[in-house]
Order: sequence, then C-alpha cells, then structure tokens
Amino acid sequence: MTPRSDPSACTRPSLRKALGNTPSPAAARLALPVVERHPNRVGFEGVLTLIDTPSDRAPDGARGHRIVLTREAVEAALPSLLGMAVNFKDDWSGHNPRQKAGIITEASIEDNQLRVWGLVYARDFPEMVARAGGEDAGPGDRPLGMSFEMVGGHVRDMRSKVWRLSRLTFVGAAVLERERAAWRSSSFRILPAADAAADASSTGSLSTEPTDHRRAERSSLDHPRIAEAQTGSAGSVAA
Repeated sequence: MTPRSDPSACTRPSLRKALGNTPSPAAARLALPVVERHPNRVGFEGVLTLIDTPSDRAPDGARGHRIVLTREAVEAALPSLLGMAVNFKDDWSGHNPRQKAGIITEASIEDNQLRVWGLVYARDFPEMVARAGGEDAGPGDRPLGMSFEMVGGHVRDMRSKVWRLSRLTFVGAAVLERERAAWRSSSFRILPAADAAADASSTGSLSTEPTDHRRAERSSLDHPRIAEAQTGSAGSVAA
C-alpha cells in the first residue's frame, strides 16, 4: 500500500514555534533526516493520555487502582517518549510490544493533554494506515485511541484509592480501540499529507522547552520524603 503522505519529520508548525523562543507548554522533538516520498513513512498524531486527571479505569499493572499522572512527572519524563515504538494488536484490543509499527518523534503538553506525533511504517503495516486513516473502518468499528507503557512509577501513597504517580519513564505506546484505553479521551489518527509535511530545518536533534518557572526551579527528581509504609513502586504499567 502506498502511503498518502511523506512525513519525513512529521513536525507541526505550531510545535516548531513551541520549540523556539515563544513561551509554550513543555515540548520535545527528535528530528529525522528528510527523505522525500519515503515508501515506509506516514505521519500520525494522537492524544496519549491526560495529565492530572484520574484514569477512567485501572491500567494493567496498577493492581486495580485508577491512576493520575502528575504534571511534574510527565514534564520530567517527556524526553523518554522520543524514539519509543508504537505497537498494536491485530484485533485492536491492547498492547503487543513485539509488533512495533511506528516511532514517536515529538511530544507536547497542551493544557491537560499529552500529545504525540511520529511515523508509522506504512509499507510494513498497511493495515494500521488503512484503519487509522479511516479507509478500512467499517460502520461498527470503534474509534481508535492510545495507551502508554511505563516503568519506574513512583506512587506517593500506595494506600490511596487513586494512585498519584510523581515519577515514571515512558517505554512505549500502543494503538487500540478507545474504549479499551485507561483514558477514554485518548485518540489516534493518520495525518493527511497537508498536516504531515516534512520539516527540513534540522536533523538528528533533541529539543526540550520548560513549560514555566515552576519547572525551571524544580530539581529533576527531588521529591519530599514520605513514610515508607505509604510509598511504593507501580512497577511496569500499561495504560
């Protein structure tokens, strides 16, 4: 299947502006070399999760607890998203880390949304391009969303009904039916050609922009000490 666009870097103009001198939400970008009409690249965008918002259901690995990703945790972990793979299961029901269909090249915090952009390997996984691009979606098909994979989650109070994570590292993401995601406000779509134009301004770079003075003044992983009985690790979580 021939991809409908050539997103060699898949960078939105608004995100390029965010990475410049204009104050903006936290953003990070991994720029790839531009290859025009690459047969195995097509761009995507998605809402990976919500910030400071309890999940609609308990993610796998959270021991039945709904979770909240704090803003400070997501800001600190934002660069860990770059270069991580996007996977899917054939029935769109969850995660399959061994079926990696794309890569995340950009991430941005906008209000309470963690938004991501990247590339799908269109020639290798035409079914994802067709399904997420709307070409192969039947009338009964559910909308697609996203789910993240993480390790090293630090929970402030393990006894709380809703776990608040103050630290984490992203290790991947999945595309699945939105109803199956921990946050049902997530989304995923293949970008039209006009939105996925290549950005030839830079290659092989990593850029990050602090969101405000709070992040600039915050030490990277310096959290208040909490009684050991109340703290714990979320281990490996797929949300």
